[in-house]
Amino acid sequence: MIIGITTTFTDADGLAIERVTVEYLASVERAGGTPVLLPPQPDCSPIAELISRIDGLMLTGGGDIDPGLYTDEAAIEQVTHVSRKRDEFEIALARAAYDVGMPTLGICRGMQIMNVAFGGSLNQDLAACSVTGEEHLQERPFEKASQKTLLEAGSRLSELYGGVQEIAVNSMHHQSIRTLAPNFRINARSADGVIEGIEDASQPFFLGVQWHPEYLLQSSVLFEAFCREADSFRKR
Repeated sequence: MIIGITTTFTDADGLAIERVTVEYLASVERAGGTPVLLPPQPDCSPIAELISRIDGLMLTGGGDIDPGLYTDEAAIEQVTHVSRKRDEFEIALARAAYDVGMPTLGICRGMQIMNVAFGGSLNQDLAACSVTGEEHLQERPFEKASQKTLLEAGSRLSELYGGVQEIAVNSMHHQSIRTLAPNFRINARSADGVIEGIEDASQPFFLGVQWHPEYLLQSSVLFEAFCREADSFRKR
């Protein structure tokens, strides 16, 4: 099955590059999927065609989302690497995937995009917005877990991890969900109360996590379940 993966823009040594880290690709490949990259388009006109050619959508991490898209009047100084073009493209992708019941996995920024796409909002910075005094932006190696995350009993996410109440994850973010979009439920929180996962039970697989499971082999269950659902979607 074909998994569409969104990209991040970088400008290194004068070269403009749309890229993803190889861990995203490897996680999909290990789970039986074929990854293809979905860089932002100048407008959203190709969305319907893109959705028709993939079986699952992965919304990846990256820079901060434009606060204007979740009704905040201005960005605070901690907000960085904003790309309105990418934001609008990925919001349109998330909505289009939802409309056809396509399996969708949001990772870090990708989870935040899912929330914003359906009417939720974000804390622009954990410390500046007085959400928590705990650090959620760990240094390398990202393969090392740095915090405990509590899973909500009865959630799809908890089911994927075998019904356990707590898992160890990495943490590479400075923003978080402030208000939850109406169609989602929270499926995970950090020990200090930050929302670490969301899902929509009305969809076959529409789930986001705040950590980066592509670096954690113990989180392969996420990609395996996602690709199984994408394969089922393809057959339907």
